[in-house]
Amino acid sequence: MDWIITPEPDLSGFEDAGPDLPVSIRKLLMLRDIDTTQKARIFLGSPKILTDPDLMPNLRPAVERLMQACKNSENVVVFGDYDVDGVTSSVLLVEGLRELGAHVESYIPDRNIDGYGPNSRSVRRIADMGTSLLVTADTGTSAVTEVQEANGLDMDVVVIDHHAIPNELPEAYAIVNPLLFDNSYGSEPAAVGVAYKVMEVLFSEMQVMFDADRFLDLVGLGMVCDMAPLRGESRDLVRLGISALRRTSRSGIKALCEVAGLAEADIDAESIGWILGPRLNAAGRMAHADLAFDLLISTNSDNSHILARRLDDLNKFRRKETEAAVAISDDIIRAKYREEIPEILVVASDYIGAGIIGLCASRIADVYNRPAIVIDTSGDEARASCRSIDGFDILRPLREVSDLLLKFGGHRAAAGFSIEKSKLMALDERLYALELFSEPGDLEARNLTLDLNLPFDLIDDKFLQYLALFEPHGIGNNKPVFFAPDVLMSDSRAIGKNSSHLRATFTNGSQTWQAIGWGFGEYSTFGGQRFDLAYRFKRNVATYGRLYGSSLELEIIDLQVRSSN
Repeated sequence: MDWIITPEPDLSGFEDAGPDLPVSIRKLLMLRDIDTTQKARIFLGSPKILTDPDLMPNLRPAVERLMQACKNSENVVVFGDYDVDGVTSSVLLVEGLRELGAHVESYIPDRNIDGYGPNSRSVRRIADMGTSLLVTADTGTSAVTEVQEANGLDMDVVVIDHHAIPNELPEAYAIVNPLLFDNSYGSEPAAVGVAYKVMEVLFSEMQVMFDADRFLDLVGLGMVCDMAPLRGESRDLVRLGISALRRTSRSGIKALCEVAGLAEADIDAESIGWILGPRLNAAGRMAHADLAFDLLISTNSDNSHILARRLDDLNKFRRKETEAAVAISDDIIRAKYREEIPEILVVASDYIGAGIIGLCASRIADVYNRPAIVIDTSGDEARASCRSIDGFDILRPLREVSDLLLKFGGHRAAAGFSIEKSKLMALDERLYALELFSEPGDLEARNLTLDLNLPFDLIDDKFLQYLALFEPHGIGNNKPVFFAPDVLMSDSRAIGKNSSHLRATFTNGSQTWQAIGWGFGEYSTFGGQRFDLAYRFKRNVATYGRLYGSSLELEIIDLQVRSSN
């Protein structure tokens, strides 16, 4: 892996910042296109005024229809996706609309039976419930046929979504999606963020007090788990959401934290993504997402603990199934491609379930540095999940082969589709023939960009306090990677399954830091040697998953041997 150290930026925009702002922090700000003191104050300061909701495409027509439903006590069904964003969006909408007078039910499809998004079967079932208004949450932007059928069954449809805009839009009463109209909204909140903006205006129009904290904990969960780009308002929504989660009154979130060994005060983006999110997602992957919905909407502590333990058990099962699926995929890839790894990987199997094809695709994409598609072929029609790599839009190849697909949708980084099994061979051939990358070498060399040369002696309390203000991290606001030359490694030992990970101590100058290196177990015998170290900071996670927010350690990103003793 080649290291690329970011060139020294022009810091002239911070001339009025005063001596308190460290030079290293100014450089990190510049890497995020924050090039003036005023922009820095906004980025580092507490969230203030959020984006004007009237800039959200079609928000007002949606609010008007929802207000009519609430005033007339109409039967409303919220059709949500089965991931965390869809479930949190559904809980937010159901709670809010019920408070405002509508008769609301939730409908979350079964991943294995219904697949992704509305289908004819679910639309008819919802109509049979006496529904006059169907609200989709985290889905619906591509549901042209299904919305048409709903209209024919005397249901209005309001779409609340954030997925990519297709060539043809459904004829819904309103489609609220920040990506419409070339994203004039200015940021890309996940569906739960869009739902939050809708409910905020709806409460205001109905002259009912809007308790932001009651819903922001849901926003924090959904936005982080769906990897919404953390720019502009989206970053502020996540910051507000994390703050709300730390003081949440939801018995379900409290119970889930307890089962997972996570102190509520220690909740941050990392713990949401690695501890809470997987347990909530395990419901839709391994059973039914109603389990996660019921947990988040629960007001009964005993019931919440029962549901939380169930989700924890499902997550353990999900881990085992994912490991097995990855092993199957590796075997298929080696047999199928042998020496020549193509620009995009396609794995199809009867033995990789729909609930874990996305996780499997993500692992494959990471290991092989290729966009990956994993297809479950066990049903009447094949269902696929796609994951991308940095800088590549996974929807681009899907658009090229869209004539083969029954339906598809998603984001730049993650997508899905369904296809008739008889067309899988044609799909494979068409994808293989595409020229997706201008330079073949782009896929072979994995370069590591280092944000800042930061020897340990430059790390002090002031720097760490400012660095903490860069959180939460995610797409569009990646965790900074630092470089420390000539560090001494000592007290090294291999840990984890198959001794694949590294625990070590590094000394550089007058400072010593504890470090963890995932996948660096082979270096456990290198104690006493000196290295150039690429690293970032992380909170210390104990062996059994308990998160302690007060302790920082280093996470090893890469090591280069400098000399041997």
